[in-house]
Amino acid sequence: RLRELEDGGIVARRRLPPPAASTVYELTDLGQGLAPVLAALAQWGARSLGPPSPDAELEPGWLPRAVRTVMAETAPPGIFELRVGDEVASIVDGDVRSSGVDQPSVVVRCGPIGMYHLLIDGAIGPDVEVEGDRVALEQLVTAAHGPGAT
Repeated sequence: RLRELEDGGIVARRRLPPPAASTVYELTDLGQGLAPVLAALAQWGARSLGPPSPDAELEPGWLPRAVRTVMAETAPPGIFELRVGDEVASIVDGDVRSSGVDQPSVVVRCGPIGMYHLLIDGAIGPDVEVEGDRVALEQLVTAAHGPGAT
């Protein structure tokens, strides 16, 4: 499959220098063009599955991946921090990070179900704690989901 993706110009193979000396595959510009399509499929899948159950065990790193999928491409300028327990994702001018940041405009704290509704439905529910610039958060959500979100 990788060979087919490489032949199709979707990925490019690259050899890492020693000591790793491993072959890695990276998306080409053409492959990166699939990001919006894959994000739409991921959101469709998440909507189909529904929110996580209260006792769901989520994989470490799930929050930054979810935020990158849903919000990175459309995020307005600004510094946002989202927290679910020990999971942290920050957006700095569209760049998603897996850590907290200095002086975010807004910090969002909630549980996995609240974050699901924020990311998938564009809903800032009553269980979502917002510290800082709520208008900035509303702009982030509206950019990801369109008018009528929040």
